[in-house]
Amino acid sequence: MSVAKSFKNSNAGKVLARAVEHFGGNKEDFEAIVASCLESEILKPSKAKDPKDPSAPKSSTKKKKNSKYTAFQRWCKIFAVWEGVKINRKAMKAIWKAYSDEALEEWQRVADEMAQGANLREILNKPEIVVPEDLEDEDSGSESESDGEQD
Repeated sequence: MSVAKSFKNSNAGKVLARAVEHFGGNKEDFEAIVASCLESEILKPSKAKDPKDPSAPKSSTKKKKNSKYTAFQRWCKIFAVWEGVKINRKAMKAIWKAYSDEALEEWQRVADEMAQGANLREILNKPEIVVPEDLEDEDSGSESESDGEQD
């Protein structure tokens, strides 16, 4: 067993090499000290890498499935731009909580279609986004009122 290839470049490796050099040692002495430290478990041996077939397909090629909430968020952003309204996170959560179970199932259908490669804008029969009036008023009024009172 041996230490990692980068051990000589690590701080511990550099200190050990300097100490061996200072006391008149050579490379064999350095290696003997490393072997002794490995035996007494002061240093831990490097883990042997498993040889893998480089031509084998990687397991990380799976695409993550879109959730119904992700589909809703993406459509909400597009809807906000089209309608010219500002929908913040609080409004998005309020709209999401107001949906019925049937509407949530429709959002899952939209997410499944997105996972198959469909463009979100081209998917038909998405649940309607209804922005609550009280949340819409909070966003537009708070910034404009504070800007005008700076005298």
